[in-house]
Amino acid sequence: MAVPEGEVNLQVLASRSGIPVKGSHNALTDAYITAQLLQRQLRALPALGVRTWAICCASAGREHPAGPPHPRRGGECRI
Repeated sequence: MAVPEGEVNLQVLASRSGIPVKGSHNALTDAYITAQLLQRQLRALPALGVRTWAICCASAGREHPAGPPHPRRGGECRI
């Protein structure tokens, strides 16, 4: 999802992602919309070549927040 130019807020991002917005500026509703946006973004990552959290963090210029790789998962945390 491309970030629109100009005003960017939760309702604008939800609308552009096809997520219905009812009762904005309500903590529970805003949390639900945020979760829906995150789910849609996570689903799009493999198509962009991002298959692990380490790759995701590296592409954002950050270290993996969980620390060293988990040995039972083959050294990587899969998305």
